[in-house]
Amino acid sequence: MDPDSADPPSQADRTSTTQAVLTTELSKTIVDWVDSLPVDVRPRELTQRFPRIARVLCALWNEPQSFNQYMDALLHGRRASDRQAFPEKVLRELLVLRDYYATLHPPAVGAKSVTTTGSKRPE
Repeated sequence: MDPDSADPPSQADRTSTTQAVLTTELSKTIVDWVDSLPVDVRPRELTQRFPRIARVLCALWNEPQSFNQYMDALLHGRRASDRQAFPEKVLRELLVLRDYYATLHPPAVGAKSVTTTGSKRPE
């Protein structure tokens, strides 16, 4: 086939290529984020089974208030009622990640926080 006679890429082809590049870059960003965490904190099962959630957590990593709000929504069931609970391994990873994050970004003095068991810590 003569390369000069080839049709130029369509808008759909360009969009598909752009999305593939963005997905690859985003995946690399998530892998870098996970690899930057201590080995016992890395949410490997979460990233494999729920990549969209991993993308959000990665994007919010440097925004403590937003990260904590999102994590709270994930862990306390503010999701559509027709969804199943997280698998046990994923739930454990989320709890470990949340607890690790709390060591990096302790709650403000007087703020209510929740322990891994779900009971409020004494104030």
